[in-house]
Amino acid sequence: MLTRMFGGGLIREDEPQEAVHFPVVSTLCSITITASQRSTWLTKVTWSYDADPAAGSLLTVEDGVGNFKRKWAVTKGGPGGLTLLRCKGTPNTDMIVKLSASAGVIGTLMVEYIRRS
Repeated sequence: MLTRMFGGGLIREDEPQEAVHFPVVSTLCSITITASQRSTWLTKVTWSYDADPAAGSLLTVEDGVGNFKRKWAVTKGGPGGLTLLRCKGTPNTDMIVKLSASAGVIGTLMVEYIRRS
């Protein structure tokens, strides 16, 4: 089973992992899950805006740059989340999750994922 360094220790790639981004105000939240020989499966995406975002604010999942797998409009501030059952990335391709920047608003983003063949 593949292992990799994470927080100073070894974990198995098929165990749940998470990534978090807490940017400053009016900044795009972006998490890139680096490519692996195994597919990345997103299991959960959680986000929050500290106020209502501007119209057109999006949460997106890309399989490689610009290859959209999922896209949702985010219209209200506060926390939100999605449990994903079938959001599989392509092996050897980065998976990128983004939450749009919104003027004067702070957004946060967290993803949970596993790696499987």
